[in-house]
Amino acid sequence: MTPVTAAGAAAATPTVLGLESDDATSAKASELTAALREALVARGFSPGAEMTLLELNLTMDCDGEDFDCLGRGGENLGATELLYGTLRANGDGFVLTLSLLDVSSHVLTSTIRKSIEGSQLASAAATTSLANSVVAELWTDTDDPAPAPAPAPAPAETQEEEAAEETVDEPKENSRSWEWGRDPSPPGWKWAGIGVSAGLTAASLGTAITAGILVQGSVRNDLLDEADASLDDENDSNNIDREQLIADGIDLCSYAGEEIDPENEPGAVRNAAVTKICNKGNALATTATAAWIATGVFAVSTAVFTTLLFTRKKNDTAAMLMERGFSLGGAPLPGGGALFGGRIRF
Repeated sequence: MTPVTAAGAAAATPTVLGLESDDATSAKASELTAALREALVARGFSPGAEMTLLELNLTMDCDGEDFDCLGRGGENLGATELLYGTLRANGDGFVLTLSLLDVSSHVLTSTIRKSIEGSQLASAAATTSLANSVVAELWTDTDDPAPAPAPAPAPAETQEEEAAEETVDEPKENSRSWEWGRDPSPPGWKWAGIGVSAGLTAASLGTAITAGILVQGSVRNDLLDEADASLDDENDSNNIDREQLIADGIDLCSYAGEEIDPENEPGAVRNAAVTKICNKGNALATTATAAWIATGVFAVSTAVFTTLLFTRKKNDTAAMLMERGFSLGGAPLPGGGALFGGRIRF
């Protein structure tokens, strides 16, 4: 338990990380997280940053419950203590597990594991009451009397100026959000991102080129040969005169796929063999278009991961982006081209 005085509460900034939960308890976990933060503020603490343990782990590239890594993350958030845990369903009630980490020493100072009745989270008032009791259990008031305030010194202009100078000249940490240059020890996900996106770029590019060559090469030749062969067979109804169609401005595949007698022979086309080759060509053309779109998307992804490999990002900026739900994405459009977008909460 952490004893707290009035002066200590004003200077401390405990940060409550969003409680982890499953789908069945996610709403209750969010409500209890908010209530814990409000209980700390009501107790006189400064409000801390709002993010989850998972977001902090991703931001700091922590491996599980690494106290040293989490402590460094708390320092980047400006927190004096980190409170995190889980809320899980247990029959008609819940099981609440909480851990309190001292940021300066990277040491776990308190743990709580208790069964919670469903009624204790059934309403906003009940949730607030539970949060207040948990905060009182973790942060107990000290029995030592608060020191008497020293007599206020006479107003002095020089003292005010010195205080102003100290405030202005105080160094600001993490003033830069990004640092350019190759990261000497980049995390594995950057290399994995480059490898996967580059591989997908090469695969989609190969598919696009192969499909395009087939459409303009062997498929086109087969189509023309089959159309010319229709003039020499014994069936005059399937004849396709390419030169006449060109002169009349008629598409060969559309002409071959026309139904000759839809009333008596529904589905029977003028030339089934030519239509089959046309369908094959259309499928390959669609594949080539989709592959070209995918090539563009994966190429952009490769460029992004390559840039990240040569970019060192300050941890406080990463924490802010995680907290604000920053994300980017892209997707191909059915009619051609691609759509890119992103989101961030303010």
